[in-house]
Amino acid sequence: MAFHPLAAHLLAGAPHNAALGELLRFLIPFTMILLLGLMRLLPWRRKQRSVGPDDQALASLAEMSETIAAVAAAPSDLAEIAYQETTRMMDTDFFQLGLFEGEGLRMLIQVRDGKHLEARSYEIQSKDTGVLGWVRDQGKALLIEDFEASKHAVPTTTASKPADQPRTGLFVPLKVSEQVIGLVGVQSRRPQAFHHGHQQLLSILANTVASALAMITLHSEIEFRTTRLTTLGDISRRLISLRPLPALFDEIAQLISQAFESCAVGIYERDADSLVLRASAPEEFSPATKRVPDGEGIIGRAALEAKVFVTKNGDETESSPIHGFIEDATELAIPLKVEDRVLGVLFICTPQGRPFAPDHMQLAEMLAAQLALAMLEAHNYAQRQEESWITTMLLEVARHASRPGDVNEALQSVLQLSTLVAGTSWVMLLVNDETGKGLRVGPVAGLPRRQLMGISEYLIHPSSIGLAPPYEESNVPFPIKLPQYLAVALESENASALALSDGEALLGVLLLESIELTERQNSLLAGIANQISLRIENARLVEEIAARRSLERELTMARNIQQSFLPKYVPIHPGWELGVTWQTARDVGGDFYDFIPLPAGPQGPRLGIVIADVAGKGVPAALFMAMCRTLLRSVAIRRIDPAVTLERLNKILFQDTETDLFISLFYALWEPEAGKLSFANAGHNPPLLFSPEQPARRIAEHGMVLNVDQDAKYETTLLDFAPNQMLVLYTDGVTEATNSEGELFELHRLEHLVLGMEEWKAQQVADRISDRVRLFTSEPDLSDDVTAIVIRRTKNER
Repeated sequence: MAFHPLAAHLLAGAPHNAALGELLRFLIPFTMILLLGLMRLLPWRRKQRSVGPDDQALASLAEMSETIAAVAAAPSDLAEIAYQETTRMMDTDFFQLGLFEGEGLRMLIQVRDGKHLEARSYEIQSKDTGVLGWVRDQGKALLIEDFEASKHAVPTTTASKPADQPRTGLFVPLKVSEQVIGLVGVQSRRPQAFHHGHQQLLSILANTVASALAMITLHSEIEFRTTRLTTLGDISRRLISLRPLPALFDEIAQLISQAFESCAVGIYERDADSLVLRASAPEEFSPATKRVPDGEGIIGRAALEAKVFVTKNGDETESSPIHGFIEDATELAIPLKVEDRVLGVLFICTPQGRPFAPDHMQLAEMLAAQLALAMLEAHNYAQRQEESWITTMLLEVARHASRPGDVNEALQSVLQLSTLVAGTSWVMLLVNDETGKGLRVGPVAGLPRRQLMGISEYLIHPSSIGLAPPYEESNVPFPIKLPQYLAVALESENASALALSDGEALLGVLLLESIELTERQNSLLAGIANQISLRIENARLVEEIAARRSLERELTMARNIQQSFLPKYVPIHPGWELGVTWQTARDVGGDFYDFIPLPAGPQGPRLGIVIADVAGKGVPAALFMAMCRTLLRSVAIRRIDPAVTLERLNKILFQDTETDLFISLFYALWEPEAGKLSFANAGHNPPLLFSPEQPARRIAEHGMVLNVDQDAKYETTLLDFAPNQMLVLYTDGVTEATNSEGELFELHRLEHLVLGMEEWKAQQVADRISDRVRLFTSEPDLSDDVTAIVIRRTKNER
């Protein structure tokens, strides 16, 4: 239910505050003095004292102002004072004081015959002809001297039961700046119990109470804004700390609960097609439902539809976090969303059906946005950690598999690592028997010796585990039924297997526990099996030859992985051409380029363009390149300014890597519809800007290379493209290529090469650069990686 913005703060309550009390002690008596002065000038002062306020009533009003200034600044306290002062000024059987909420009146106090009743809420239709609706719509006081005698001439009322109807009623609006925020009413069972003098007194009281409520509202707004800034600051400080986000969930939930006056709070994180509760507050709020499927209940719907949901009176389904915990509640579910990706849901619940004020909704959405960004950072960091862990494991597998010396010792270490990668309790390697008639049990990891006793004597024919010629290396594990003697020893009838082969002969079989594996685990096990195959094959060859073949396979795999990091397609946009060439000096290298999709801007689509060169060559440079590429994509997606992007990337590299490798990198933000390109250069070769019938312009602006100084600063430069202009980006493998005479290719040859072409086509220019460098060196293998990106604007599309 929507409600009056002023009443929203009043009903939320206001904390006791000494400063506010001092302010009220000044303003309210001052208001009363002005009102009492006006009263002495009013016409009714000259009428009979029986129909106007007497001196005792005026004194009561003055005392009331002092009382209001001295008490705690809360709406319920003011309502109680108003009741007490009213009974001192006039006899009343019924007393009500309430605030309008949207289409209803919520009572702060209700008294009948001196007894306090439970405060209720009354629905008021848009065209209600009753007393409540009339006072709200007209904004005027209503005096009914006799309900029975005037029942056809005055608005009807339903405030009391028919058997207990009052005869006289006086209803006065609470007004602030001509806005009716509430109502105060008195009623009596005696006819003509109230007159215009009482109306004047009650109006003065209503004005005093309304002014006090306005001050409370102002203080409440100031305090809420202070609370909001404090909460946002506290949460921000925690989110930017080095502590893992899961360890902060409980603290963040407590802070949000405190900001919303101890409301129930739940933080849910997406896990596949459901949401898992990560934290809740306060401590006594512990939802029974820890996992909510997408689309179920208010939380599941918020995640599935990626929008905010608010429900009144609680969600009756068992998937609701408050099911069986909070009665008559208002629930709010905000998706934790970054762009189109929903990472979780923030759930907040207010008790007693209290609605969410606009400021509270704004605060909740700001907190949700901040929490979503933190979750995204945490997910990206976890992904980087996992990728780093996998890379480390594979490198360890490769290191052990290629370790010289005893083959069984090397493979034993590989199998131990395999149990960690696959999450299995045991792994066994079946190797060829020396007689060549079958397989026997070789190295084993994860099984106690008692289970291995005796099985090493068995000769296992490949057909007994489902293998037959031609033997090909397995890409994924496949299920097998174990022979009886192995089933007894392994205490299982089933297992998973990978055949090890050199393409022709069976080298062995990798057996592991029969469990469900993920696609990533299958891929990793296939890679491990390949490493084991290589090690077994190398054992049959001369150590030097075997080591060379192993390195070639590893480098081939590394090159394939490295190539998989590069863009599959060159971007296409009307009015523009892009061309690329990339060649490595070895099987893997340190050059790379990338096109990073970014969120669209005010002037249309945007794309990040990267060209970089890691200092060094081979596997170390390639691994560092892969890490830089992953980090840059993670950083660039949330930052628009190229300089800010490079500064953040530089800090991460400097803090999280322990290597003396550095990298030169040119990063540009391309906006094709706007015809411009903004860039920052971290020590990379200066690009060349070509214009028809003009010398090339050297773009010399640049900063420090990355991973040297963590406090390095970079500048963003804007480049406007005119039609037929072309920008050439390149690595030092182009300009520092050397011929047989020891001469360098240098920048002037690159400039003459481009200017000498009859027609500029982006891909043709890139290919010509690559071809001419190879022709210049006259060597079959490059001495350094060669990479170039050509960006050409063909016509004006703006």
